[in-house]
Amino acid sequence: MAGSLTVSDRGYRDLMRRMRQASRGKAVVVGVLDGDQPTGGGLTLGELAAVLEFGSTDGHIPERSFIRAYIDENRTEIEAELRAITAKVIAGTLPSMDQGLRQLGAKMEAEIADRIRAGISPENAPSTVERKGSSTPLIASGGLVEAIASELRAFAEEVG
Repeated sequence: MAGSLTVSDRGYRDLMRRMRQASRGKAVVVGVLDGDQPTGGGLTLGELAAVLEFGSTDGHIPERSFIRAYIDENRTEIEAELRAITAKVIAGTLPSMDQGLRQLGAKMEAEIADRIRAGISPENAPSTVERKGSSTPLIASGGLVEAIASELRAFAEEVG
């Protein structure tokens, strides 16, 4: 008596492909990524961003964290978004993890820029307000806000 066997793949292979794709070891990096441009003040944009983020070593410029503080304040939401992106990729409602990470990066860029525009304490010193004509810290020419960017990188590239 001969029998027959029919194997029905009800999406298992596609699900496994999406799961592998979702966990490819990529990360979205957000910050001043192309900081080689000179600012006119003897620093590159990246160097200026670091001084503004951490404060100057001489204490003259106070720390005004526009990236680390954003991440700290929004960690729960960012982690929830990452879980949602992964679930969408696995469910097949989002074509790729890369696309989801790019969307998350764009959202973070906009929110960090908004954070800078809203003003980060401490306030500028009166001499700084007089020199630049504005009381909003971190905004002189708008170059820092425009330099906030995001990109995908492999985990191996993410050190520091």
